[in-house]
Order: sequence, then C-alpha cells, then structure tokens
Amino acid sequence: ADLSSLRMLDLNDNFLTKEALAAGFHAFDLPGLGSLSLSRNELSDLPVEVFDRLSSLAQLNLQDNLIQTLDEGVFSPLRSLRFLNVSLNQLTRIKRRSLSGLQSLEELDVSKNRLETLESRSLEPLRNLRALRLEGNQLRKVDADAFPE
Repeated sequence: ADLSSLRMLDLNDNFLTKEALAAGFHAFDLPGLGSLSLSRNELSDLPVEVFDRLSSLAQLNLQDNLIQTLDEGVFSPLRSLRFLNVSLNQLTRIKRRSLSGLQSLEELDVSKNRLETLESRSLEPLRNLRALRLEGNQLRKVDADAFPE
C-alpha cells in the first residue's frame, strides 16, 4: 500500500505493544506523516528504531500508556517534532540523553507521571521549548542545570 501522502495517523485506544509498533512502522514508508497519536495502548517502552522513518513528524502523542523509561536516542530521528505528549505514563526519570534530537520541540507534556527528579542537563536539547507541563508528578528535586542555557 502506498501511504506516502498520509499526514495524520490515529491509533488511539488499541492494544499496541512495542513489538507491534516496531514491526508496523518498519513495514510502511510514511515520509509525509506529520501527526501520530498512540494514546491508550499497551506501550511499556519504545524500541529505539521505532521512529527512524518518521522524520517529518511534528506531533507525537504517547499519552496514557505504560511507558516507564525513554531510552537514549529514541527520539533522535524526530528533528521536526514540535509537540510531544508523554503524560499519564509511569516515567520516574528523564535521562540526560532521552530527549536528544528534539531541538525543534516547542511543547513537552510529562504531566501525571512518577517523576521524582529533573536531572542535570536532561532538558538541555530542548532549545526551542515554549511550554513544559510537569504537574501531577512526585518531584522532589530539580537540578539547576536541567534546563537549556
């Protein structure tokens, strides 16, 4: 199937796992996809290569899954991403290089997770960030240099 003109893909309210996601996105060429929504699925984490063929993506919604960690480099191919929603997951921390490659990101929603600390330089790649939602976490510590200079 030729899906090269597809601009928006809504896969909300399904039972997608990381294995299904990895297999699915490598089977299709989606060069023009600008918006992807995967809310309310069964994603516990994201395979590092899952976004390799989605370089035009501007909006990514991963809200209300079971994601516990964001691996280093998972978002690296998404250089055009402007909006990322990972709210209502089970994130306990954002590692230093979890958000690398997201220099165009303007809005990040990590609300209603289990974040305890914003680690040193964890938000450093986000040079264009305009909105950051952190409410409903368990923050006890925010390192002074967690944010871009």
